[in-house]
Amino acid sequence: MTAEDLINLYRQLKAKVSELEAAHKKEIAPFKDKMNELEGHIDAFLAEHELVNIKTKYGTAYWKTRWSASLVDPDAFMKFVREKDKWNLLDRKANVAAVRDYAKVEGELPPGAKLDSMRKVHIIKAGATIPDDEE
Repeated sequence: MTAEDLINLYRQLKAKVSELEAAHKKEIAPFKDKMNELEGHIDAFLAEHELVNIKTKYGTAYWKTRWSASLVDPDAFMKFVREKDKWNLLDRKANVAAVRDYAKVEGELPPGAKLDSMRKVHIIKAGATIPDDEE
């Protein structure tokens, strides 16, 4: 097969996958809507009966709380962390874009950092602009 044949076949398959995914999403939407409605009824049942869970022969329903934390004032938060030595309030991870920029400018990685990359083939439609590899 030529490169043109390979890319043509890839684009055709990608289009078919998109078509099937859209149809599947549309097909399951009413079921997901009904499930959400039932979750509301189950939530109300648990609240009404002051339960945290209920076991049945079909399964167990229970409440699970998921938490997230965000910053409304990053400067105030960081000031607090530094002043009170509360570093456990932070997640430690390197910012990929900043580490890449630093390595480009300085010619080396920041101490203790590691930068990995993985190359993958992407196929775009004819006439589209190839994105910068920096993205």
